[in-house]
Amino acid sequence: MHRPQHLTDNIIRSSSTHLSSVKAPTSAKTSKASKPARPRTKKPSTLVLKDEGQWLSTAFSTSEEFNLEHFSLDLQTQGNFQVATMPTDAHDVLHMKVITDTQEDEEPSEMFIFRNGCLVFWNVAESTIKQVMKIATKHQSEPYEVALVNWENEQMNYSYGEGKTCFKEDCIVLNGNSSTEVTTLEKFAFSNSMILSVKLAMWEYTLDKFVSSIEHIPEILKASGKLKMSHKSTMKHMGKLYSLRHRINLSSDLLNTPDFYWDRQELEDLFTKMCQFFSISRRTRVMNDKLSHCNDLMDLMRNDVTEQHTLRLEAMITILIGVEIIIEIIHYTV
Repeated sequence: MHRPQHLTDNIIRSSSTHLSSVKAPTSAKTSKASKPARPRTKKPSTLVLKDEGQWLSTAFSTSEEFNLEHFSLDLQTQGNFQVATMPTDAHDVLHMKVITDTQEDEEPSEMFIFRNGCLVFWNVAESTIKQVMKIATKHQSEPYEVALVNWENEQMNYSYGEGKTCFKEDCIVLNGNSSTEVTTLEKFAFSNSMILSVKLAMWEYTLDKFVSSIEHIPEILKASGKLKMSHKSTMKHMGKLYSLRHRINLSSDLLNTPDFYWDRQELEDLFTKMCQFFSISRRTRVMNDKLSHCNDLMDLMRNDVTEQHTLRLEAMITILIGVEIIIEIIHYTV
């Protein structure tokens, strides 16, 4: 029997104590005619628990990658975290129990930490979330802006009921009669889809910033008929574009179902349904369409730079031939 635990209504919005309020992250500088990139959400969402039988799960993405091994050791030295077991084929994830947040016969506090820089907290107190987020900064690579991390998150209410675990009316309903092991795997499946949404939100914002940085180029081309881009600048833009395409299409599970669910049909159904709720497939298609348009513009820029380089080489060769002819004429006339 799961008894409700009091949860604070003030959901964590900052991983650093000096950040007093959450603001929309600013984008790169744009031209006067362009609009700054906007985050996916209009304002931070704050879920209110609908009744005493519900708890809260929250997902964040703080960076591109965590060092899970060092992260795990650091958490265990804090004294209030304990590593929990996961199936051997659940790769690149760390399951931790929060000792101080749990009392006997109450809903456990736990979290899933993924190597791709994401964390999902289940019934974890605000103070503990702040503690973990602070520790995370020491074990992450390519961190995101703090304001963006707190702006782009996913929150879901969850409760327990009779019958099979399901997702309905924007709430996760877990089977109250299932074993702890089964419930943990179901939470993991839901967490897996939640981190896809927050990670995708980060990449959506990154793409918006990239689009803002190049949206003036078509206007310049329209006005002057030529581009004035250096080879180095063009290659840097192309590097950013291909790096983002690689992350979305090759280094993530946005386009396919993780191997973990191949022989776990019920968990796969939960994962798939939650992904549909977050519109993962549609958002991924939209991003790839935008990336394709950006790639077309990058090809135009690259061709222009290549053509300019070719023209310079031809001019240099023509000058050298002319100089050689002059030297030969002088040589034969002397």
